[in-house]
Amino acid sequence: ESVHGPSFTHLRPAEKAYFFGDNTPKLQPDFYISLIKLCLNHYHTHSKDSPLIVNTCGWTNGLGVPIFHDIVRTIKPSHIVQLVLGKGSTDGQELPTLNPTYLSSAQGWSLK
Repeated sequence: ESVHGPSFTHLRPAEKAYFFGDNTPKLQPDFYISLIKLCLNHYHTHSKDSPLIVNTCGWTNGLGVPIFHDIVRTIKPSHIVQLVLGKGSTDGQELPTLNPTYLSSAQGWSLK
């Protein structure tokens, strides 16, 4: 089944979804990470032959940084796409360029 074209032309229900109940993990980071683990378990059980694409929340400062590290350590992706602002502009971002050295040493929220 082709998925080319605007997203509204090929809508279909999610295979698995959990209701987090907020638009930010700020107040419940442990619950947020536990839901990510549940989704990952479902993927490993039911969809392992398909590629897994994870779109993180994009929160790249404060508590969002260690939560992101836990997501990466939980999922263990083969590739990470990092979108950054123009050269030299950080706009308050605390998340440095992602590379294996940084990711292996960065402090997570609940996983060390």
